[in-house]
Amino acid sequence: MQMPTTTVELCTPSEAILLKPSLINKAIGANPNYAKAYINRGNTYYKQGNFTQAMNDLNTAIALNPKSAEAYNDRGNTFNKEANFTRALSDYNKAIAINPALAEAYNNSGYIFGTHGDLAKAVLNFNKAIEINPNYTDALNNRAFSYFQLKNTIRLGRTCAKRKN
Repeated sequence: MQMPTTTVELCTPSEAILLKPSLINKAIGANPNYAKAYINRGNTYYKQGNFTQAMNDLNTAIALNPKSAEAYNDRGNTFNKEANFTRALSDYNKAIAINPALAEAYNNSGYIFGTHGDLAKAVLNFNKAIEINPNYTDALNNRAFSYFQLKNTIRLGRTCAKRKN
């Protein structure tokens, strides 16, 4: 039996993002207690740069399911984008406490530590993410960059010490 051929016109990625919240709204309308739908819609708003609405949906997801490591991790990402690094790290730590195998939360924590100059903690977190998922390219890349920065920091320290002597 031959399947009929159908031509489908695909929308651009930005159009797809704009369509997605309305589709998720239907899921929320059908079941307003479905935390995963709020996470998905929150992530869509996040990708659109609407961090206030993303935060609202992720807060709702956490209220509906306080054991959702994904919701805490994603809310941490939103806090990070809003430059609220303390709250971001707190959410990543909650995500890890709920699901110690969530490599993304370790990677995200490492990223914050690295961007704030705590390269040793950054590397520890990237190592943990890679231990969980050896093929996690973001963590592998972030760890390599942190090692590079750490090596340059040590080299700079040695150069300064030589100049003092």
